[in-house]
Amino acid sequence: MTSYIWHTSRKGNEFAEVEGIHCVVGENKFGAFFGLVDEEFLPQALPSLDAAKEAVINHAKEIALNTSPFEEFFREEL
Repeated sequence: MTSYIWHTSRKGNEFAEVEGIHCVVGENKFGAFFGLVDEEFLPQALPSLDAAKEAVINHAKEIALNTSPFEEFFREEL
């Protein structure tokens, strides 16, 4: 399993680059945990920080697998 380096932002959220995609996790004001992948929130609240990290990693990997390398170079969908 790949290990990622998580950093702490000034707001106290943790962030990492997963397959070149920016991921953020943290706790909301209601005590639930959230995940943010490439500036989009995951649709569900998560029960723990570790669960949030696992969810954003899986989502980022899914995005990376479904993205053509040509989209990045030519900025268009194939």
